[in-house]
Amino acid sequence: MLWNRSTARAGATRALALTIAGLAALLVVAAAPTGAQAQSDTVKIDPGQHAAVEIDFRDGPTKDVSYQVTVQEGPNVDVLFLDNANYQKYTDGESFEYIGEWSDLDTGDTDASFRLERHGTWWLVLDHTDRPDDGASPATIGAESVTARYSLSTETNVTDQARDRANQLPAPGASAAVGLLGTVALLAARER
Repeated sequence: MLWNRSTARAGATRALALTIAGLAALLVVAAAPTGAQAQSDTVKIDPGQHAAVEIDFRDGPTKDVSYQVTVQEGPNVDVLFLDNANYQKYTDGESFEYIGEWSDLDTGDTDASFRLERHGTWWLVLDHTDRPDDGASPATIGAESVTARYSLSTETNVTDQARDRANQLPAPGASAAVGLLGTVALLAARER
């Protein structure tokens, strides 16, 4: 009979340990940011032109974005961060709005880090035109091209989503605790 009790206790302990390990692994995976992407390039932009980098944000509750732009040769540029609707207006030559806190006008070296919370297509634009009005203008006499290097990294952040899902669950470990108490009571009863 002692062998059966000890086997039952070992089995219950093993099952509990596996359950805890499995839940811990699930929480680590669910809380980790995913979807990291990075890109960089050196671009040549002629006067009156621009270079644009598309940022597709469809997955996850938020996306962390970081960029750096450095002019290597030529005059300063405007670095504009636009949503898709305003990028379409920009390319069509219409009046447009850029995200001021994530943009930098008339610059030779800039960087920014921020969190997107609205899904959609976004654009990082290196502008070498006379738009916007308060931005850098390309040289009109002896017009120079710009050579600029950019790096952009994005990371879909699922930490908030995992926390929201966990908050929707019943009290953490409630069913496991009831099961564990039942197992302990059963083992105690068998010991008597």
